[in-house]
Amino acid sequence: MVSVDELMRMLIKGRLECYVKKSSTYNPYTKSVLYDWGFKLQIGDLLFTDSYRGFNPYSGVEYIYENNNNIPIWTCDYVGYVNSCVSGEEVYRLLKEARKNYLKNCNLYKCLM
Repeated sequence: MVSVDELMRMLIKGRLECYVKKSSTYNPYTKSVLYDWGFKLQIGDLLFTDSYRGFNPYSGVEYIYENNNNIPIWTCDYVGYVNSCVSGEEVYRLLKEARKNYLKNCNLYKCLM
């Protein structure tokens, strides 16, 4: 059984390593068959994956698996579309910065990392 702390540690680390670190010069994702892009991070018995397709609109799914089991112990589906005078790139940049700031400044991050 995975503790809440282990699960949160993996979720924070996985999101920082893929979504937050991705830039115009660094892409931790690889081309995927099912989605456009996929990311995997294995730490101990836990595996974090993030897969997405598109940019605007975009959709994807994050999973955490335990002990190479094919059934996830945690999942998050997401979808987005920007329809405004602000570009999709600008919104994406804001979302990325907000997620980074939250993940790096939340009390849980400070306790777990």
